[in-house]
Amino acid sequence: MAKSLGCEWGPHKINVNCIAPGVFRSPITKRVFEDPAFNKMVLGRFPIGRLGEPKDFIGAVLFLSSKVSDWMTGSIMIIDGGYTAG
Repeated sequence: MAKSLGCEWGPHKINVNCIAPGVFRSPITKRVFEDPAFNKMVLGRFPIGRLGEPKDFIGAVLFLSSKVSDWMTGSIMIIDGGYTAG
């Protein structure tokens, strides 16, 4: 959707990008990660070795909200602790 809308709305000077988050700590995931075995299994899949925290998205949000990203449209920023890299 980001790619399609980026192409469609780009001529109107509207940038469309998205952030694709991996698993991160939140009130919704808190209960799942209370299980030590599950927690260990999941953390073993992240090259960074930890779950994401809400603060880990601040840089991407600030970048996409600022003028420095004006030359970017139709992109997906994957913020997942390296999960998709490995």
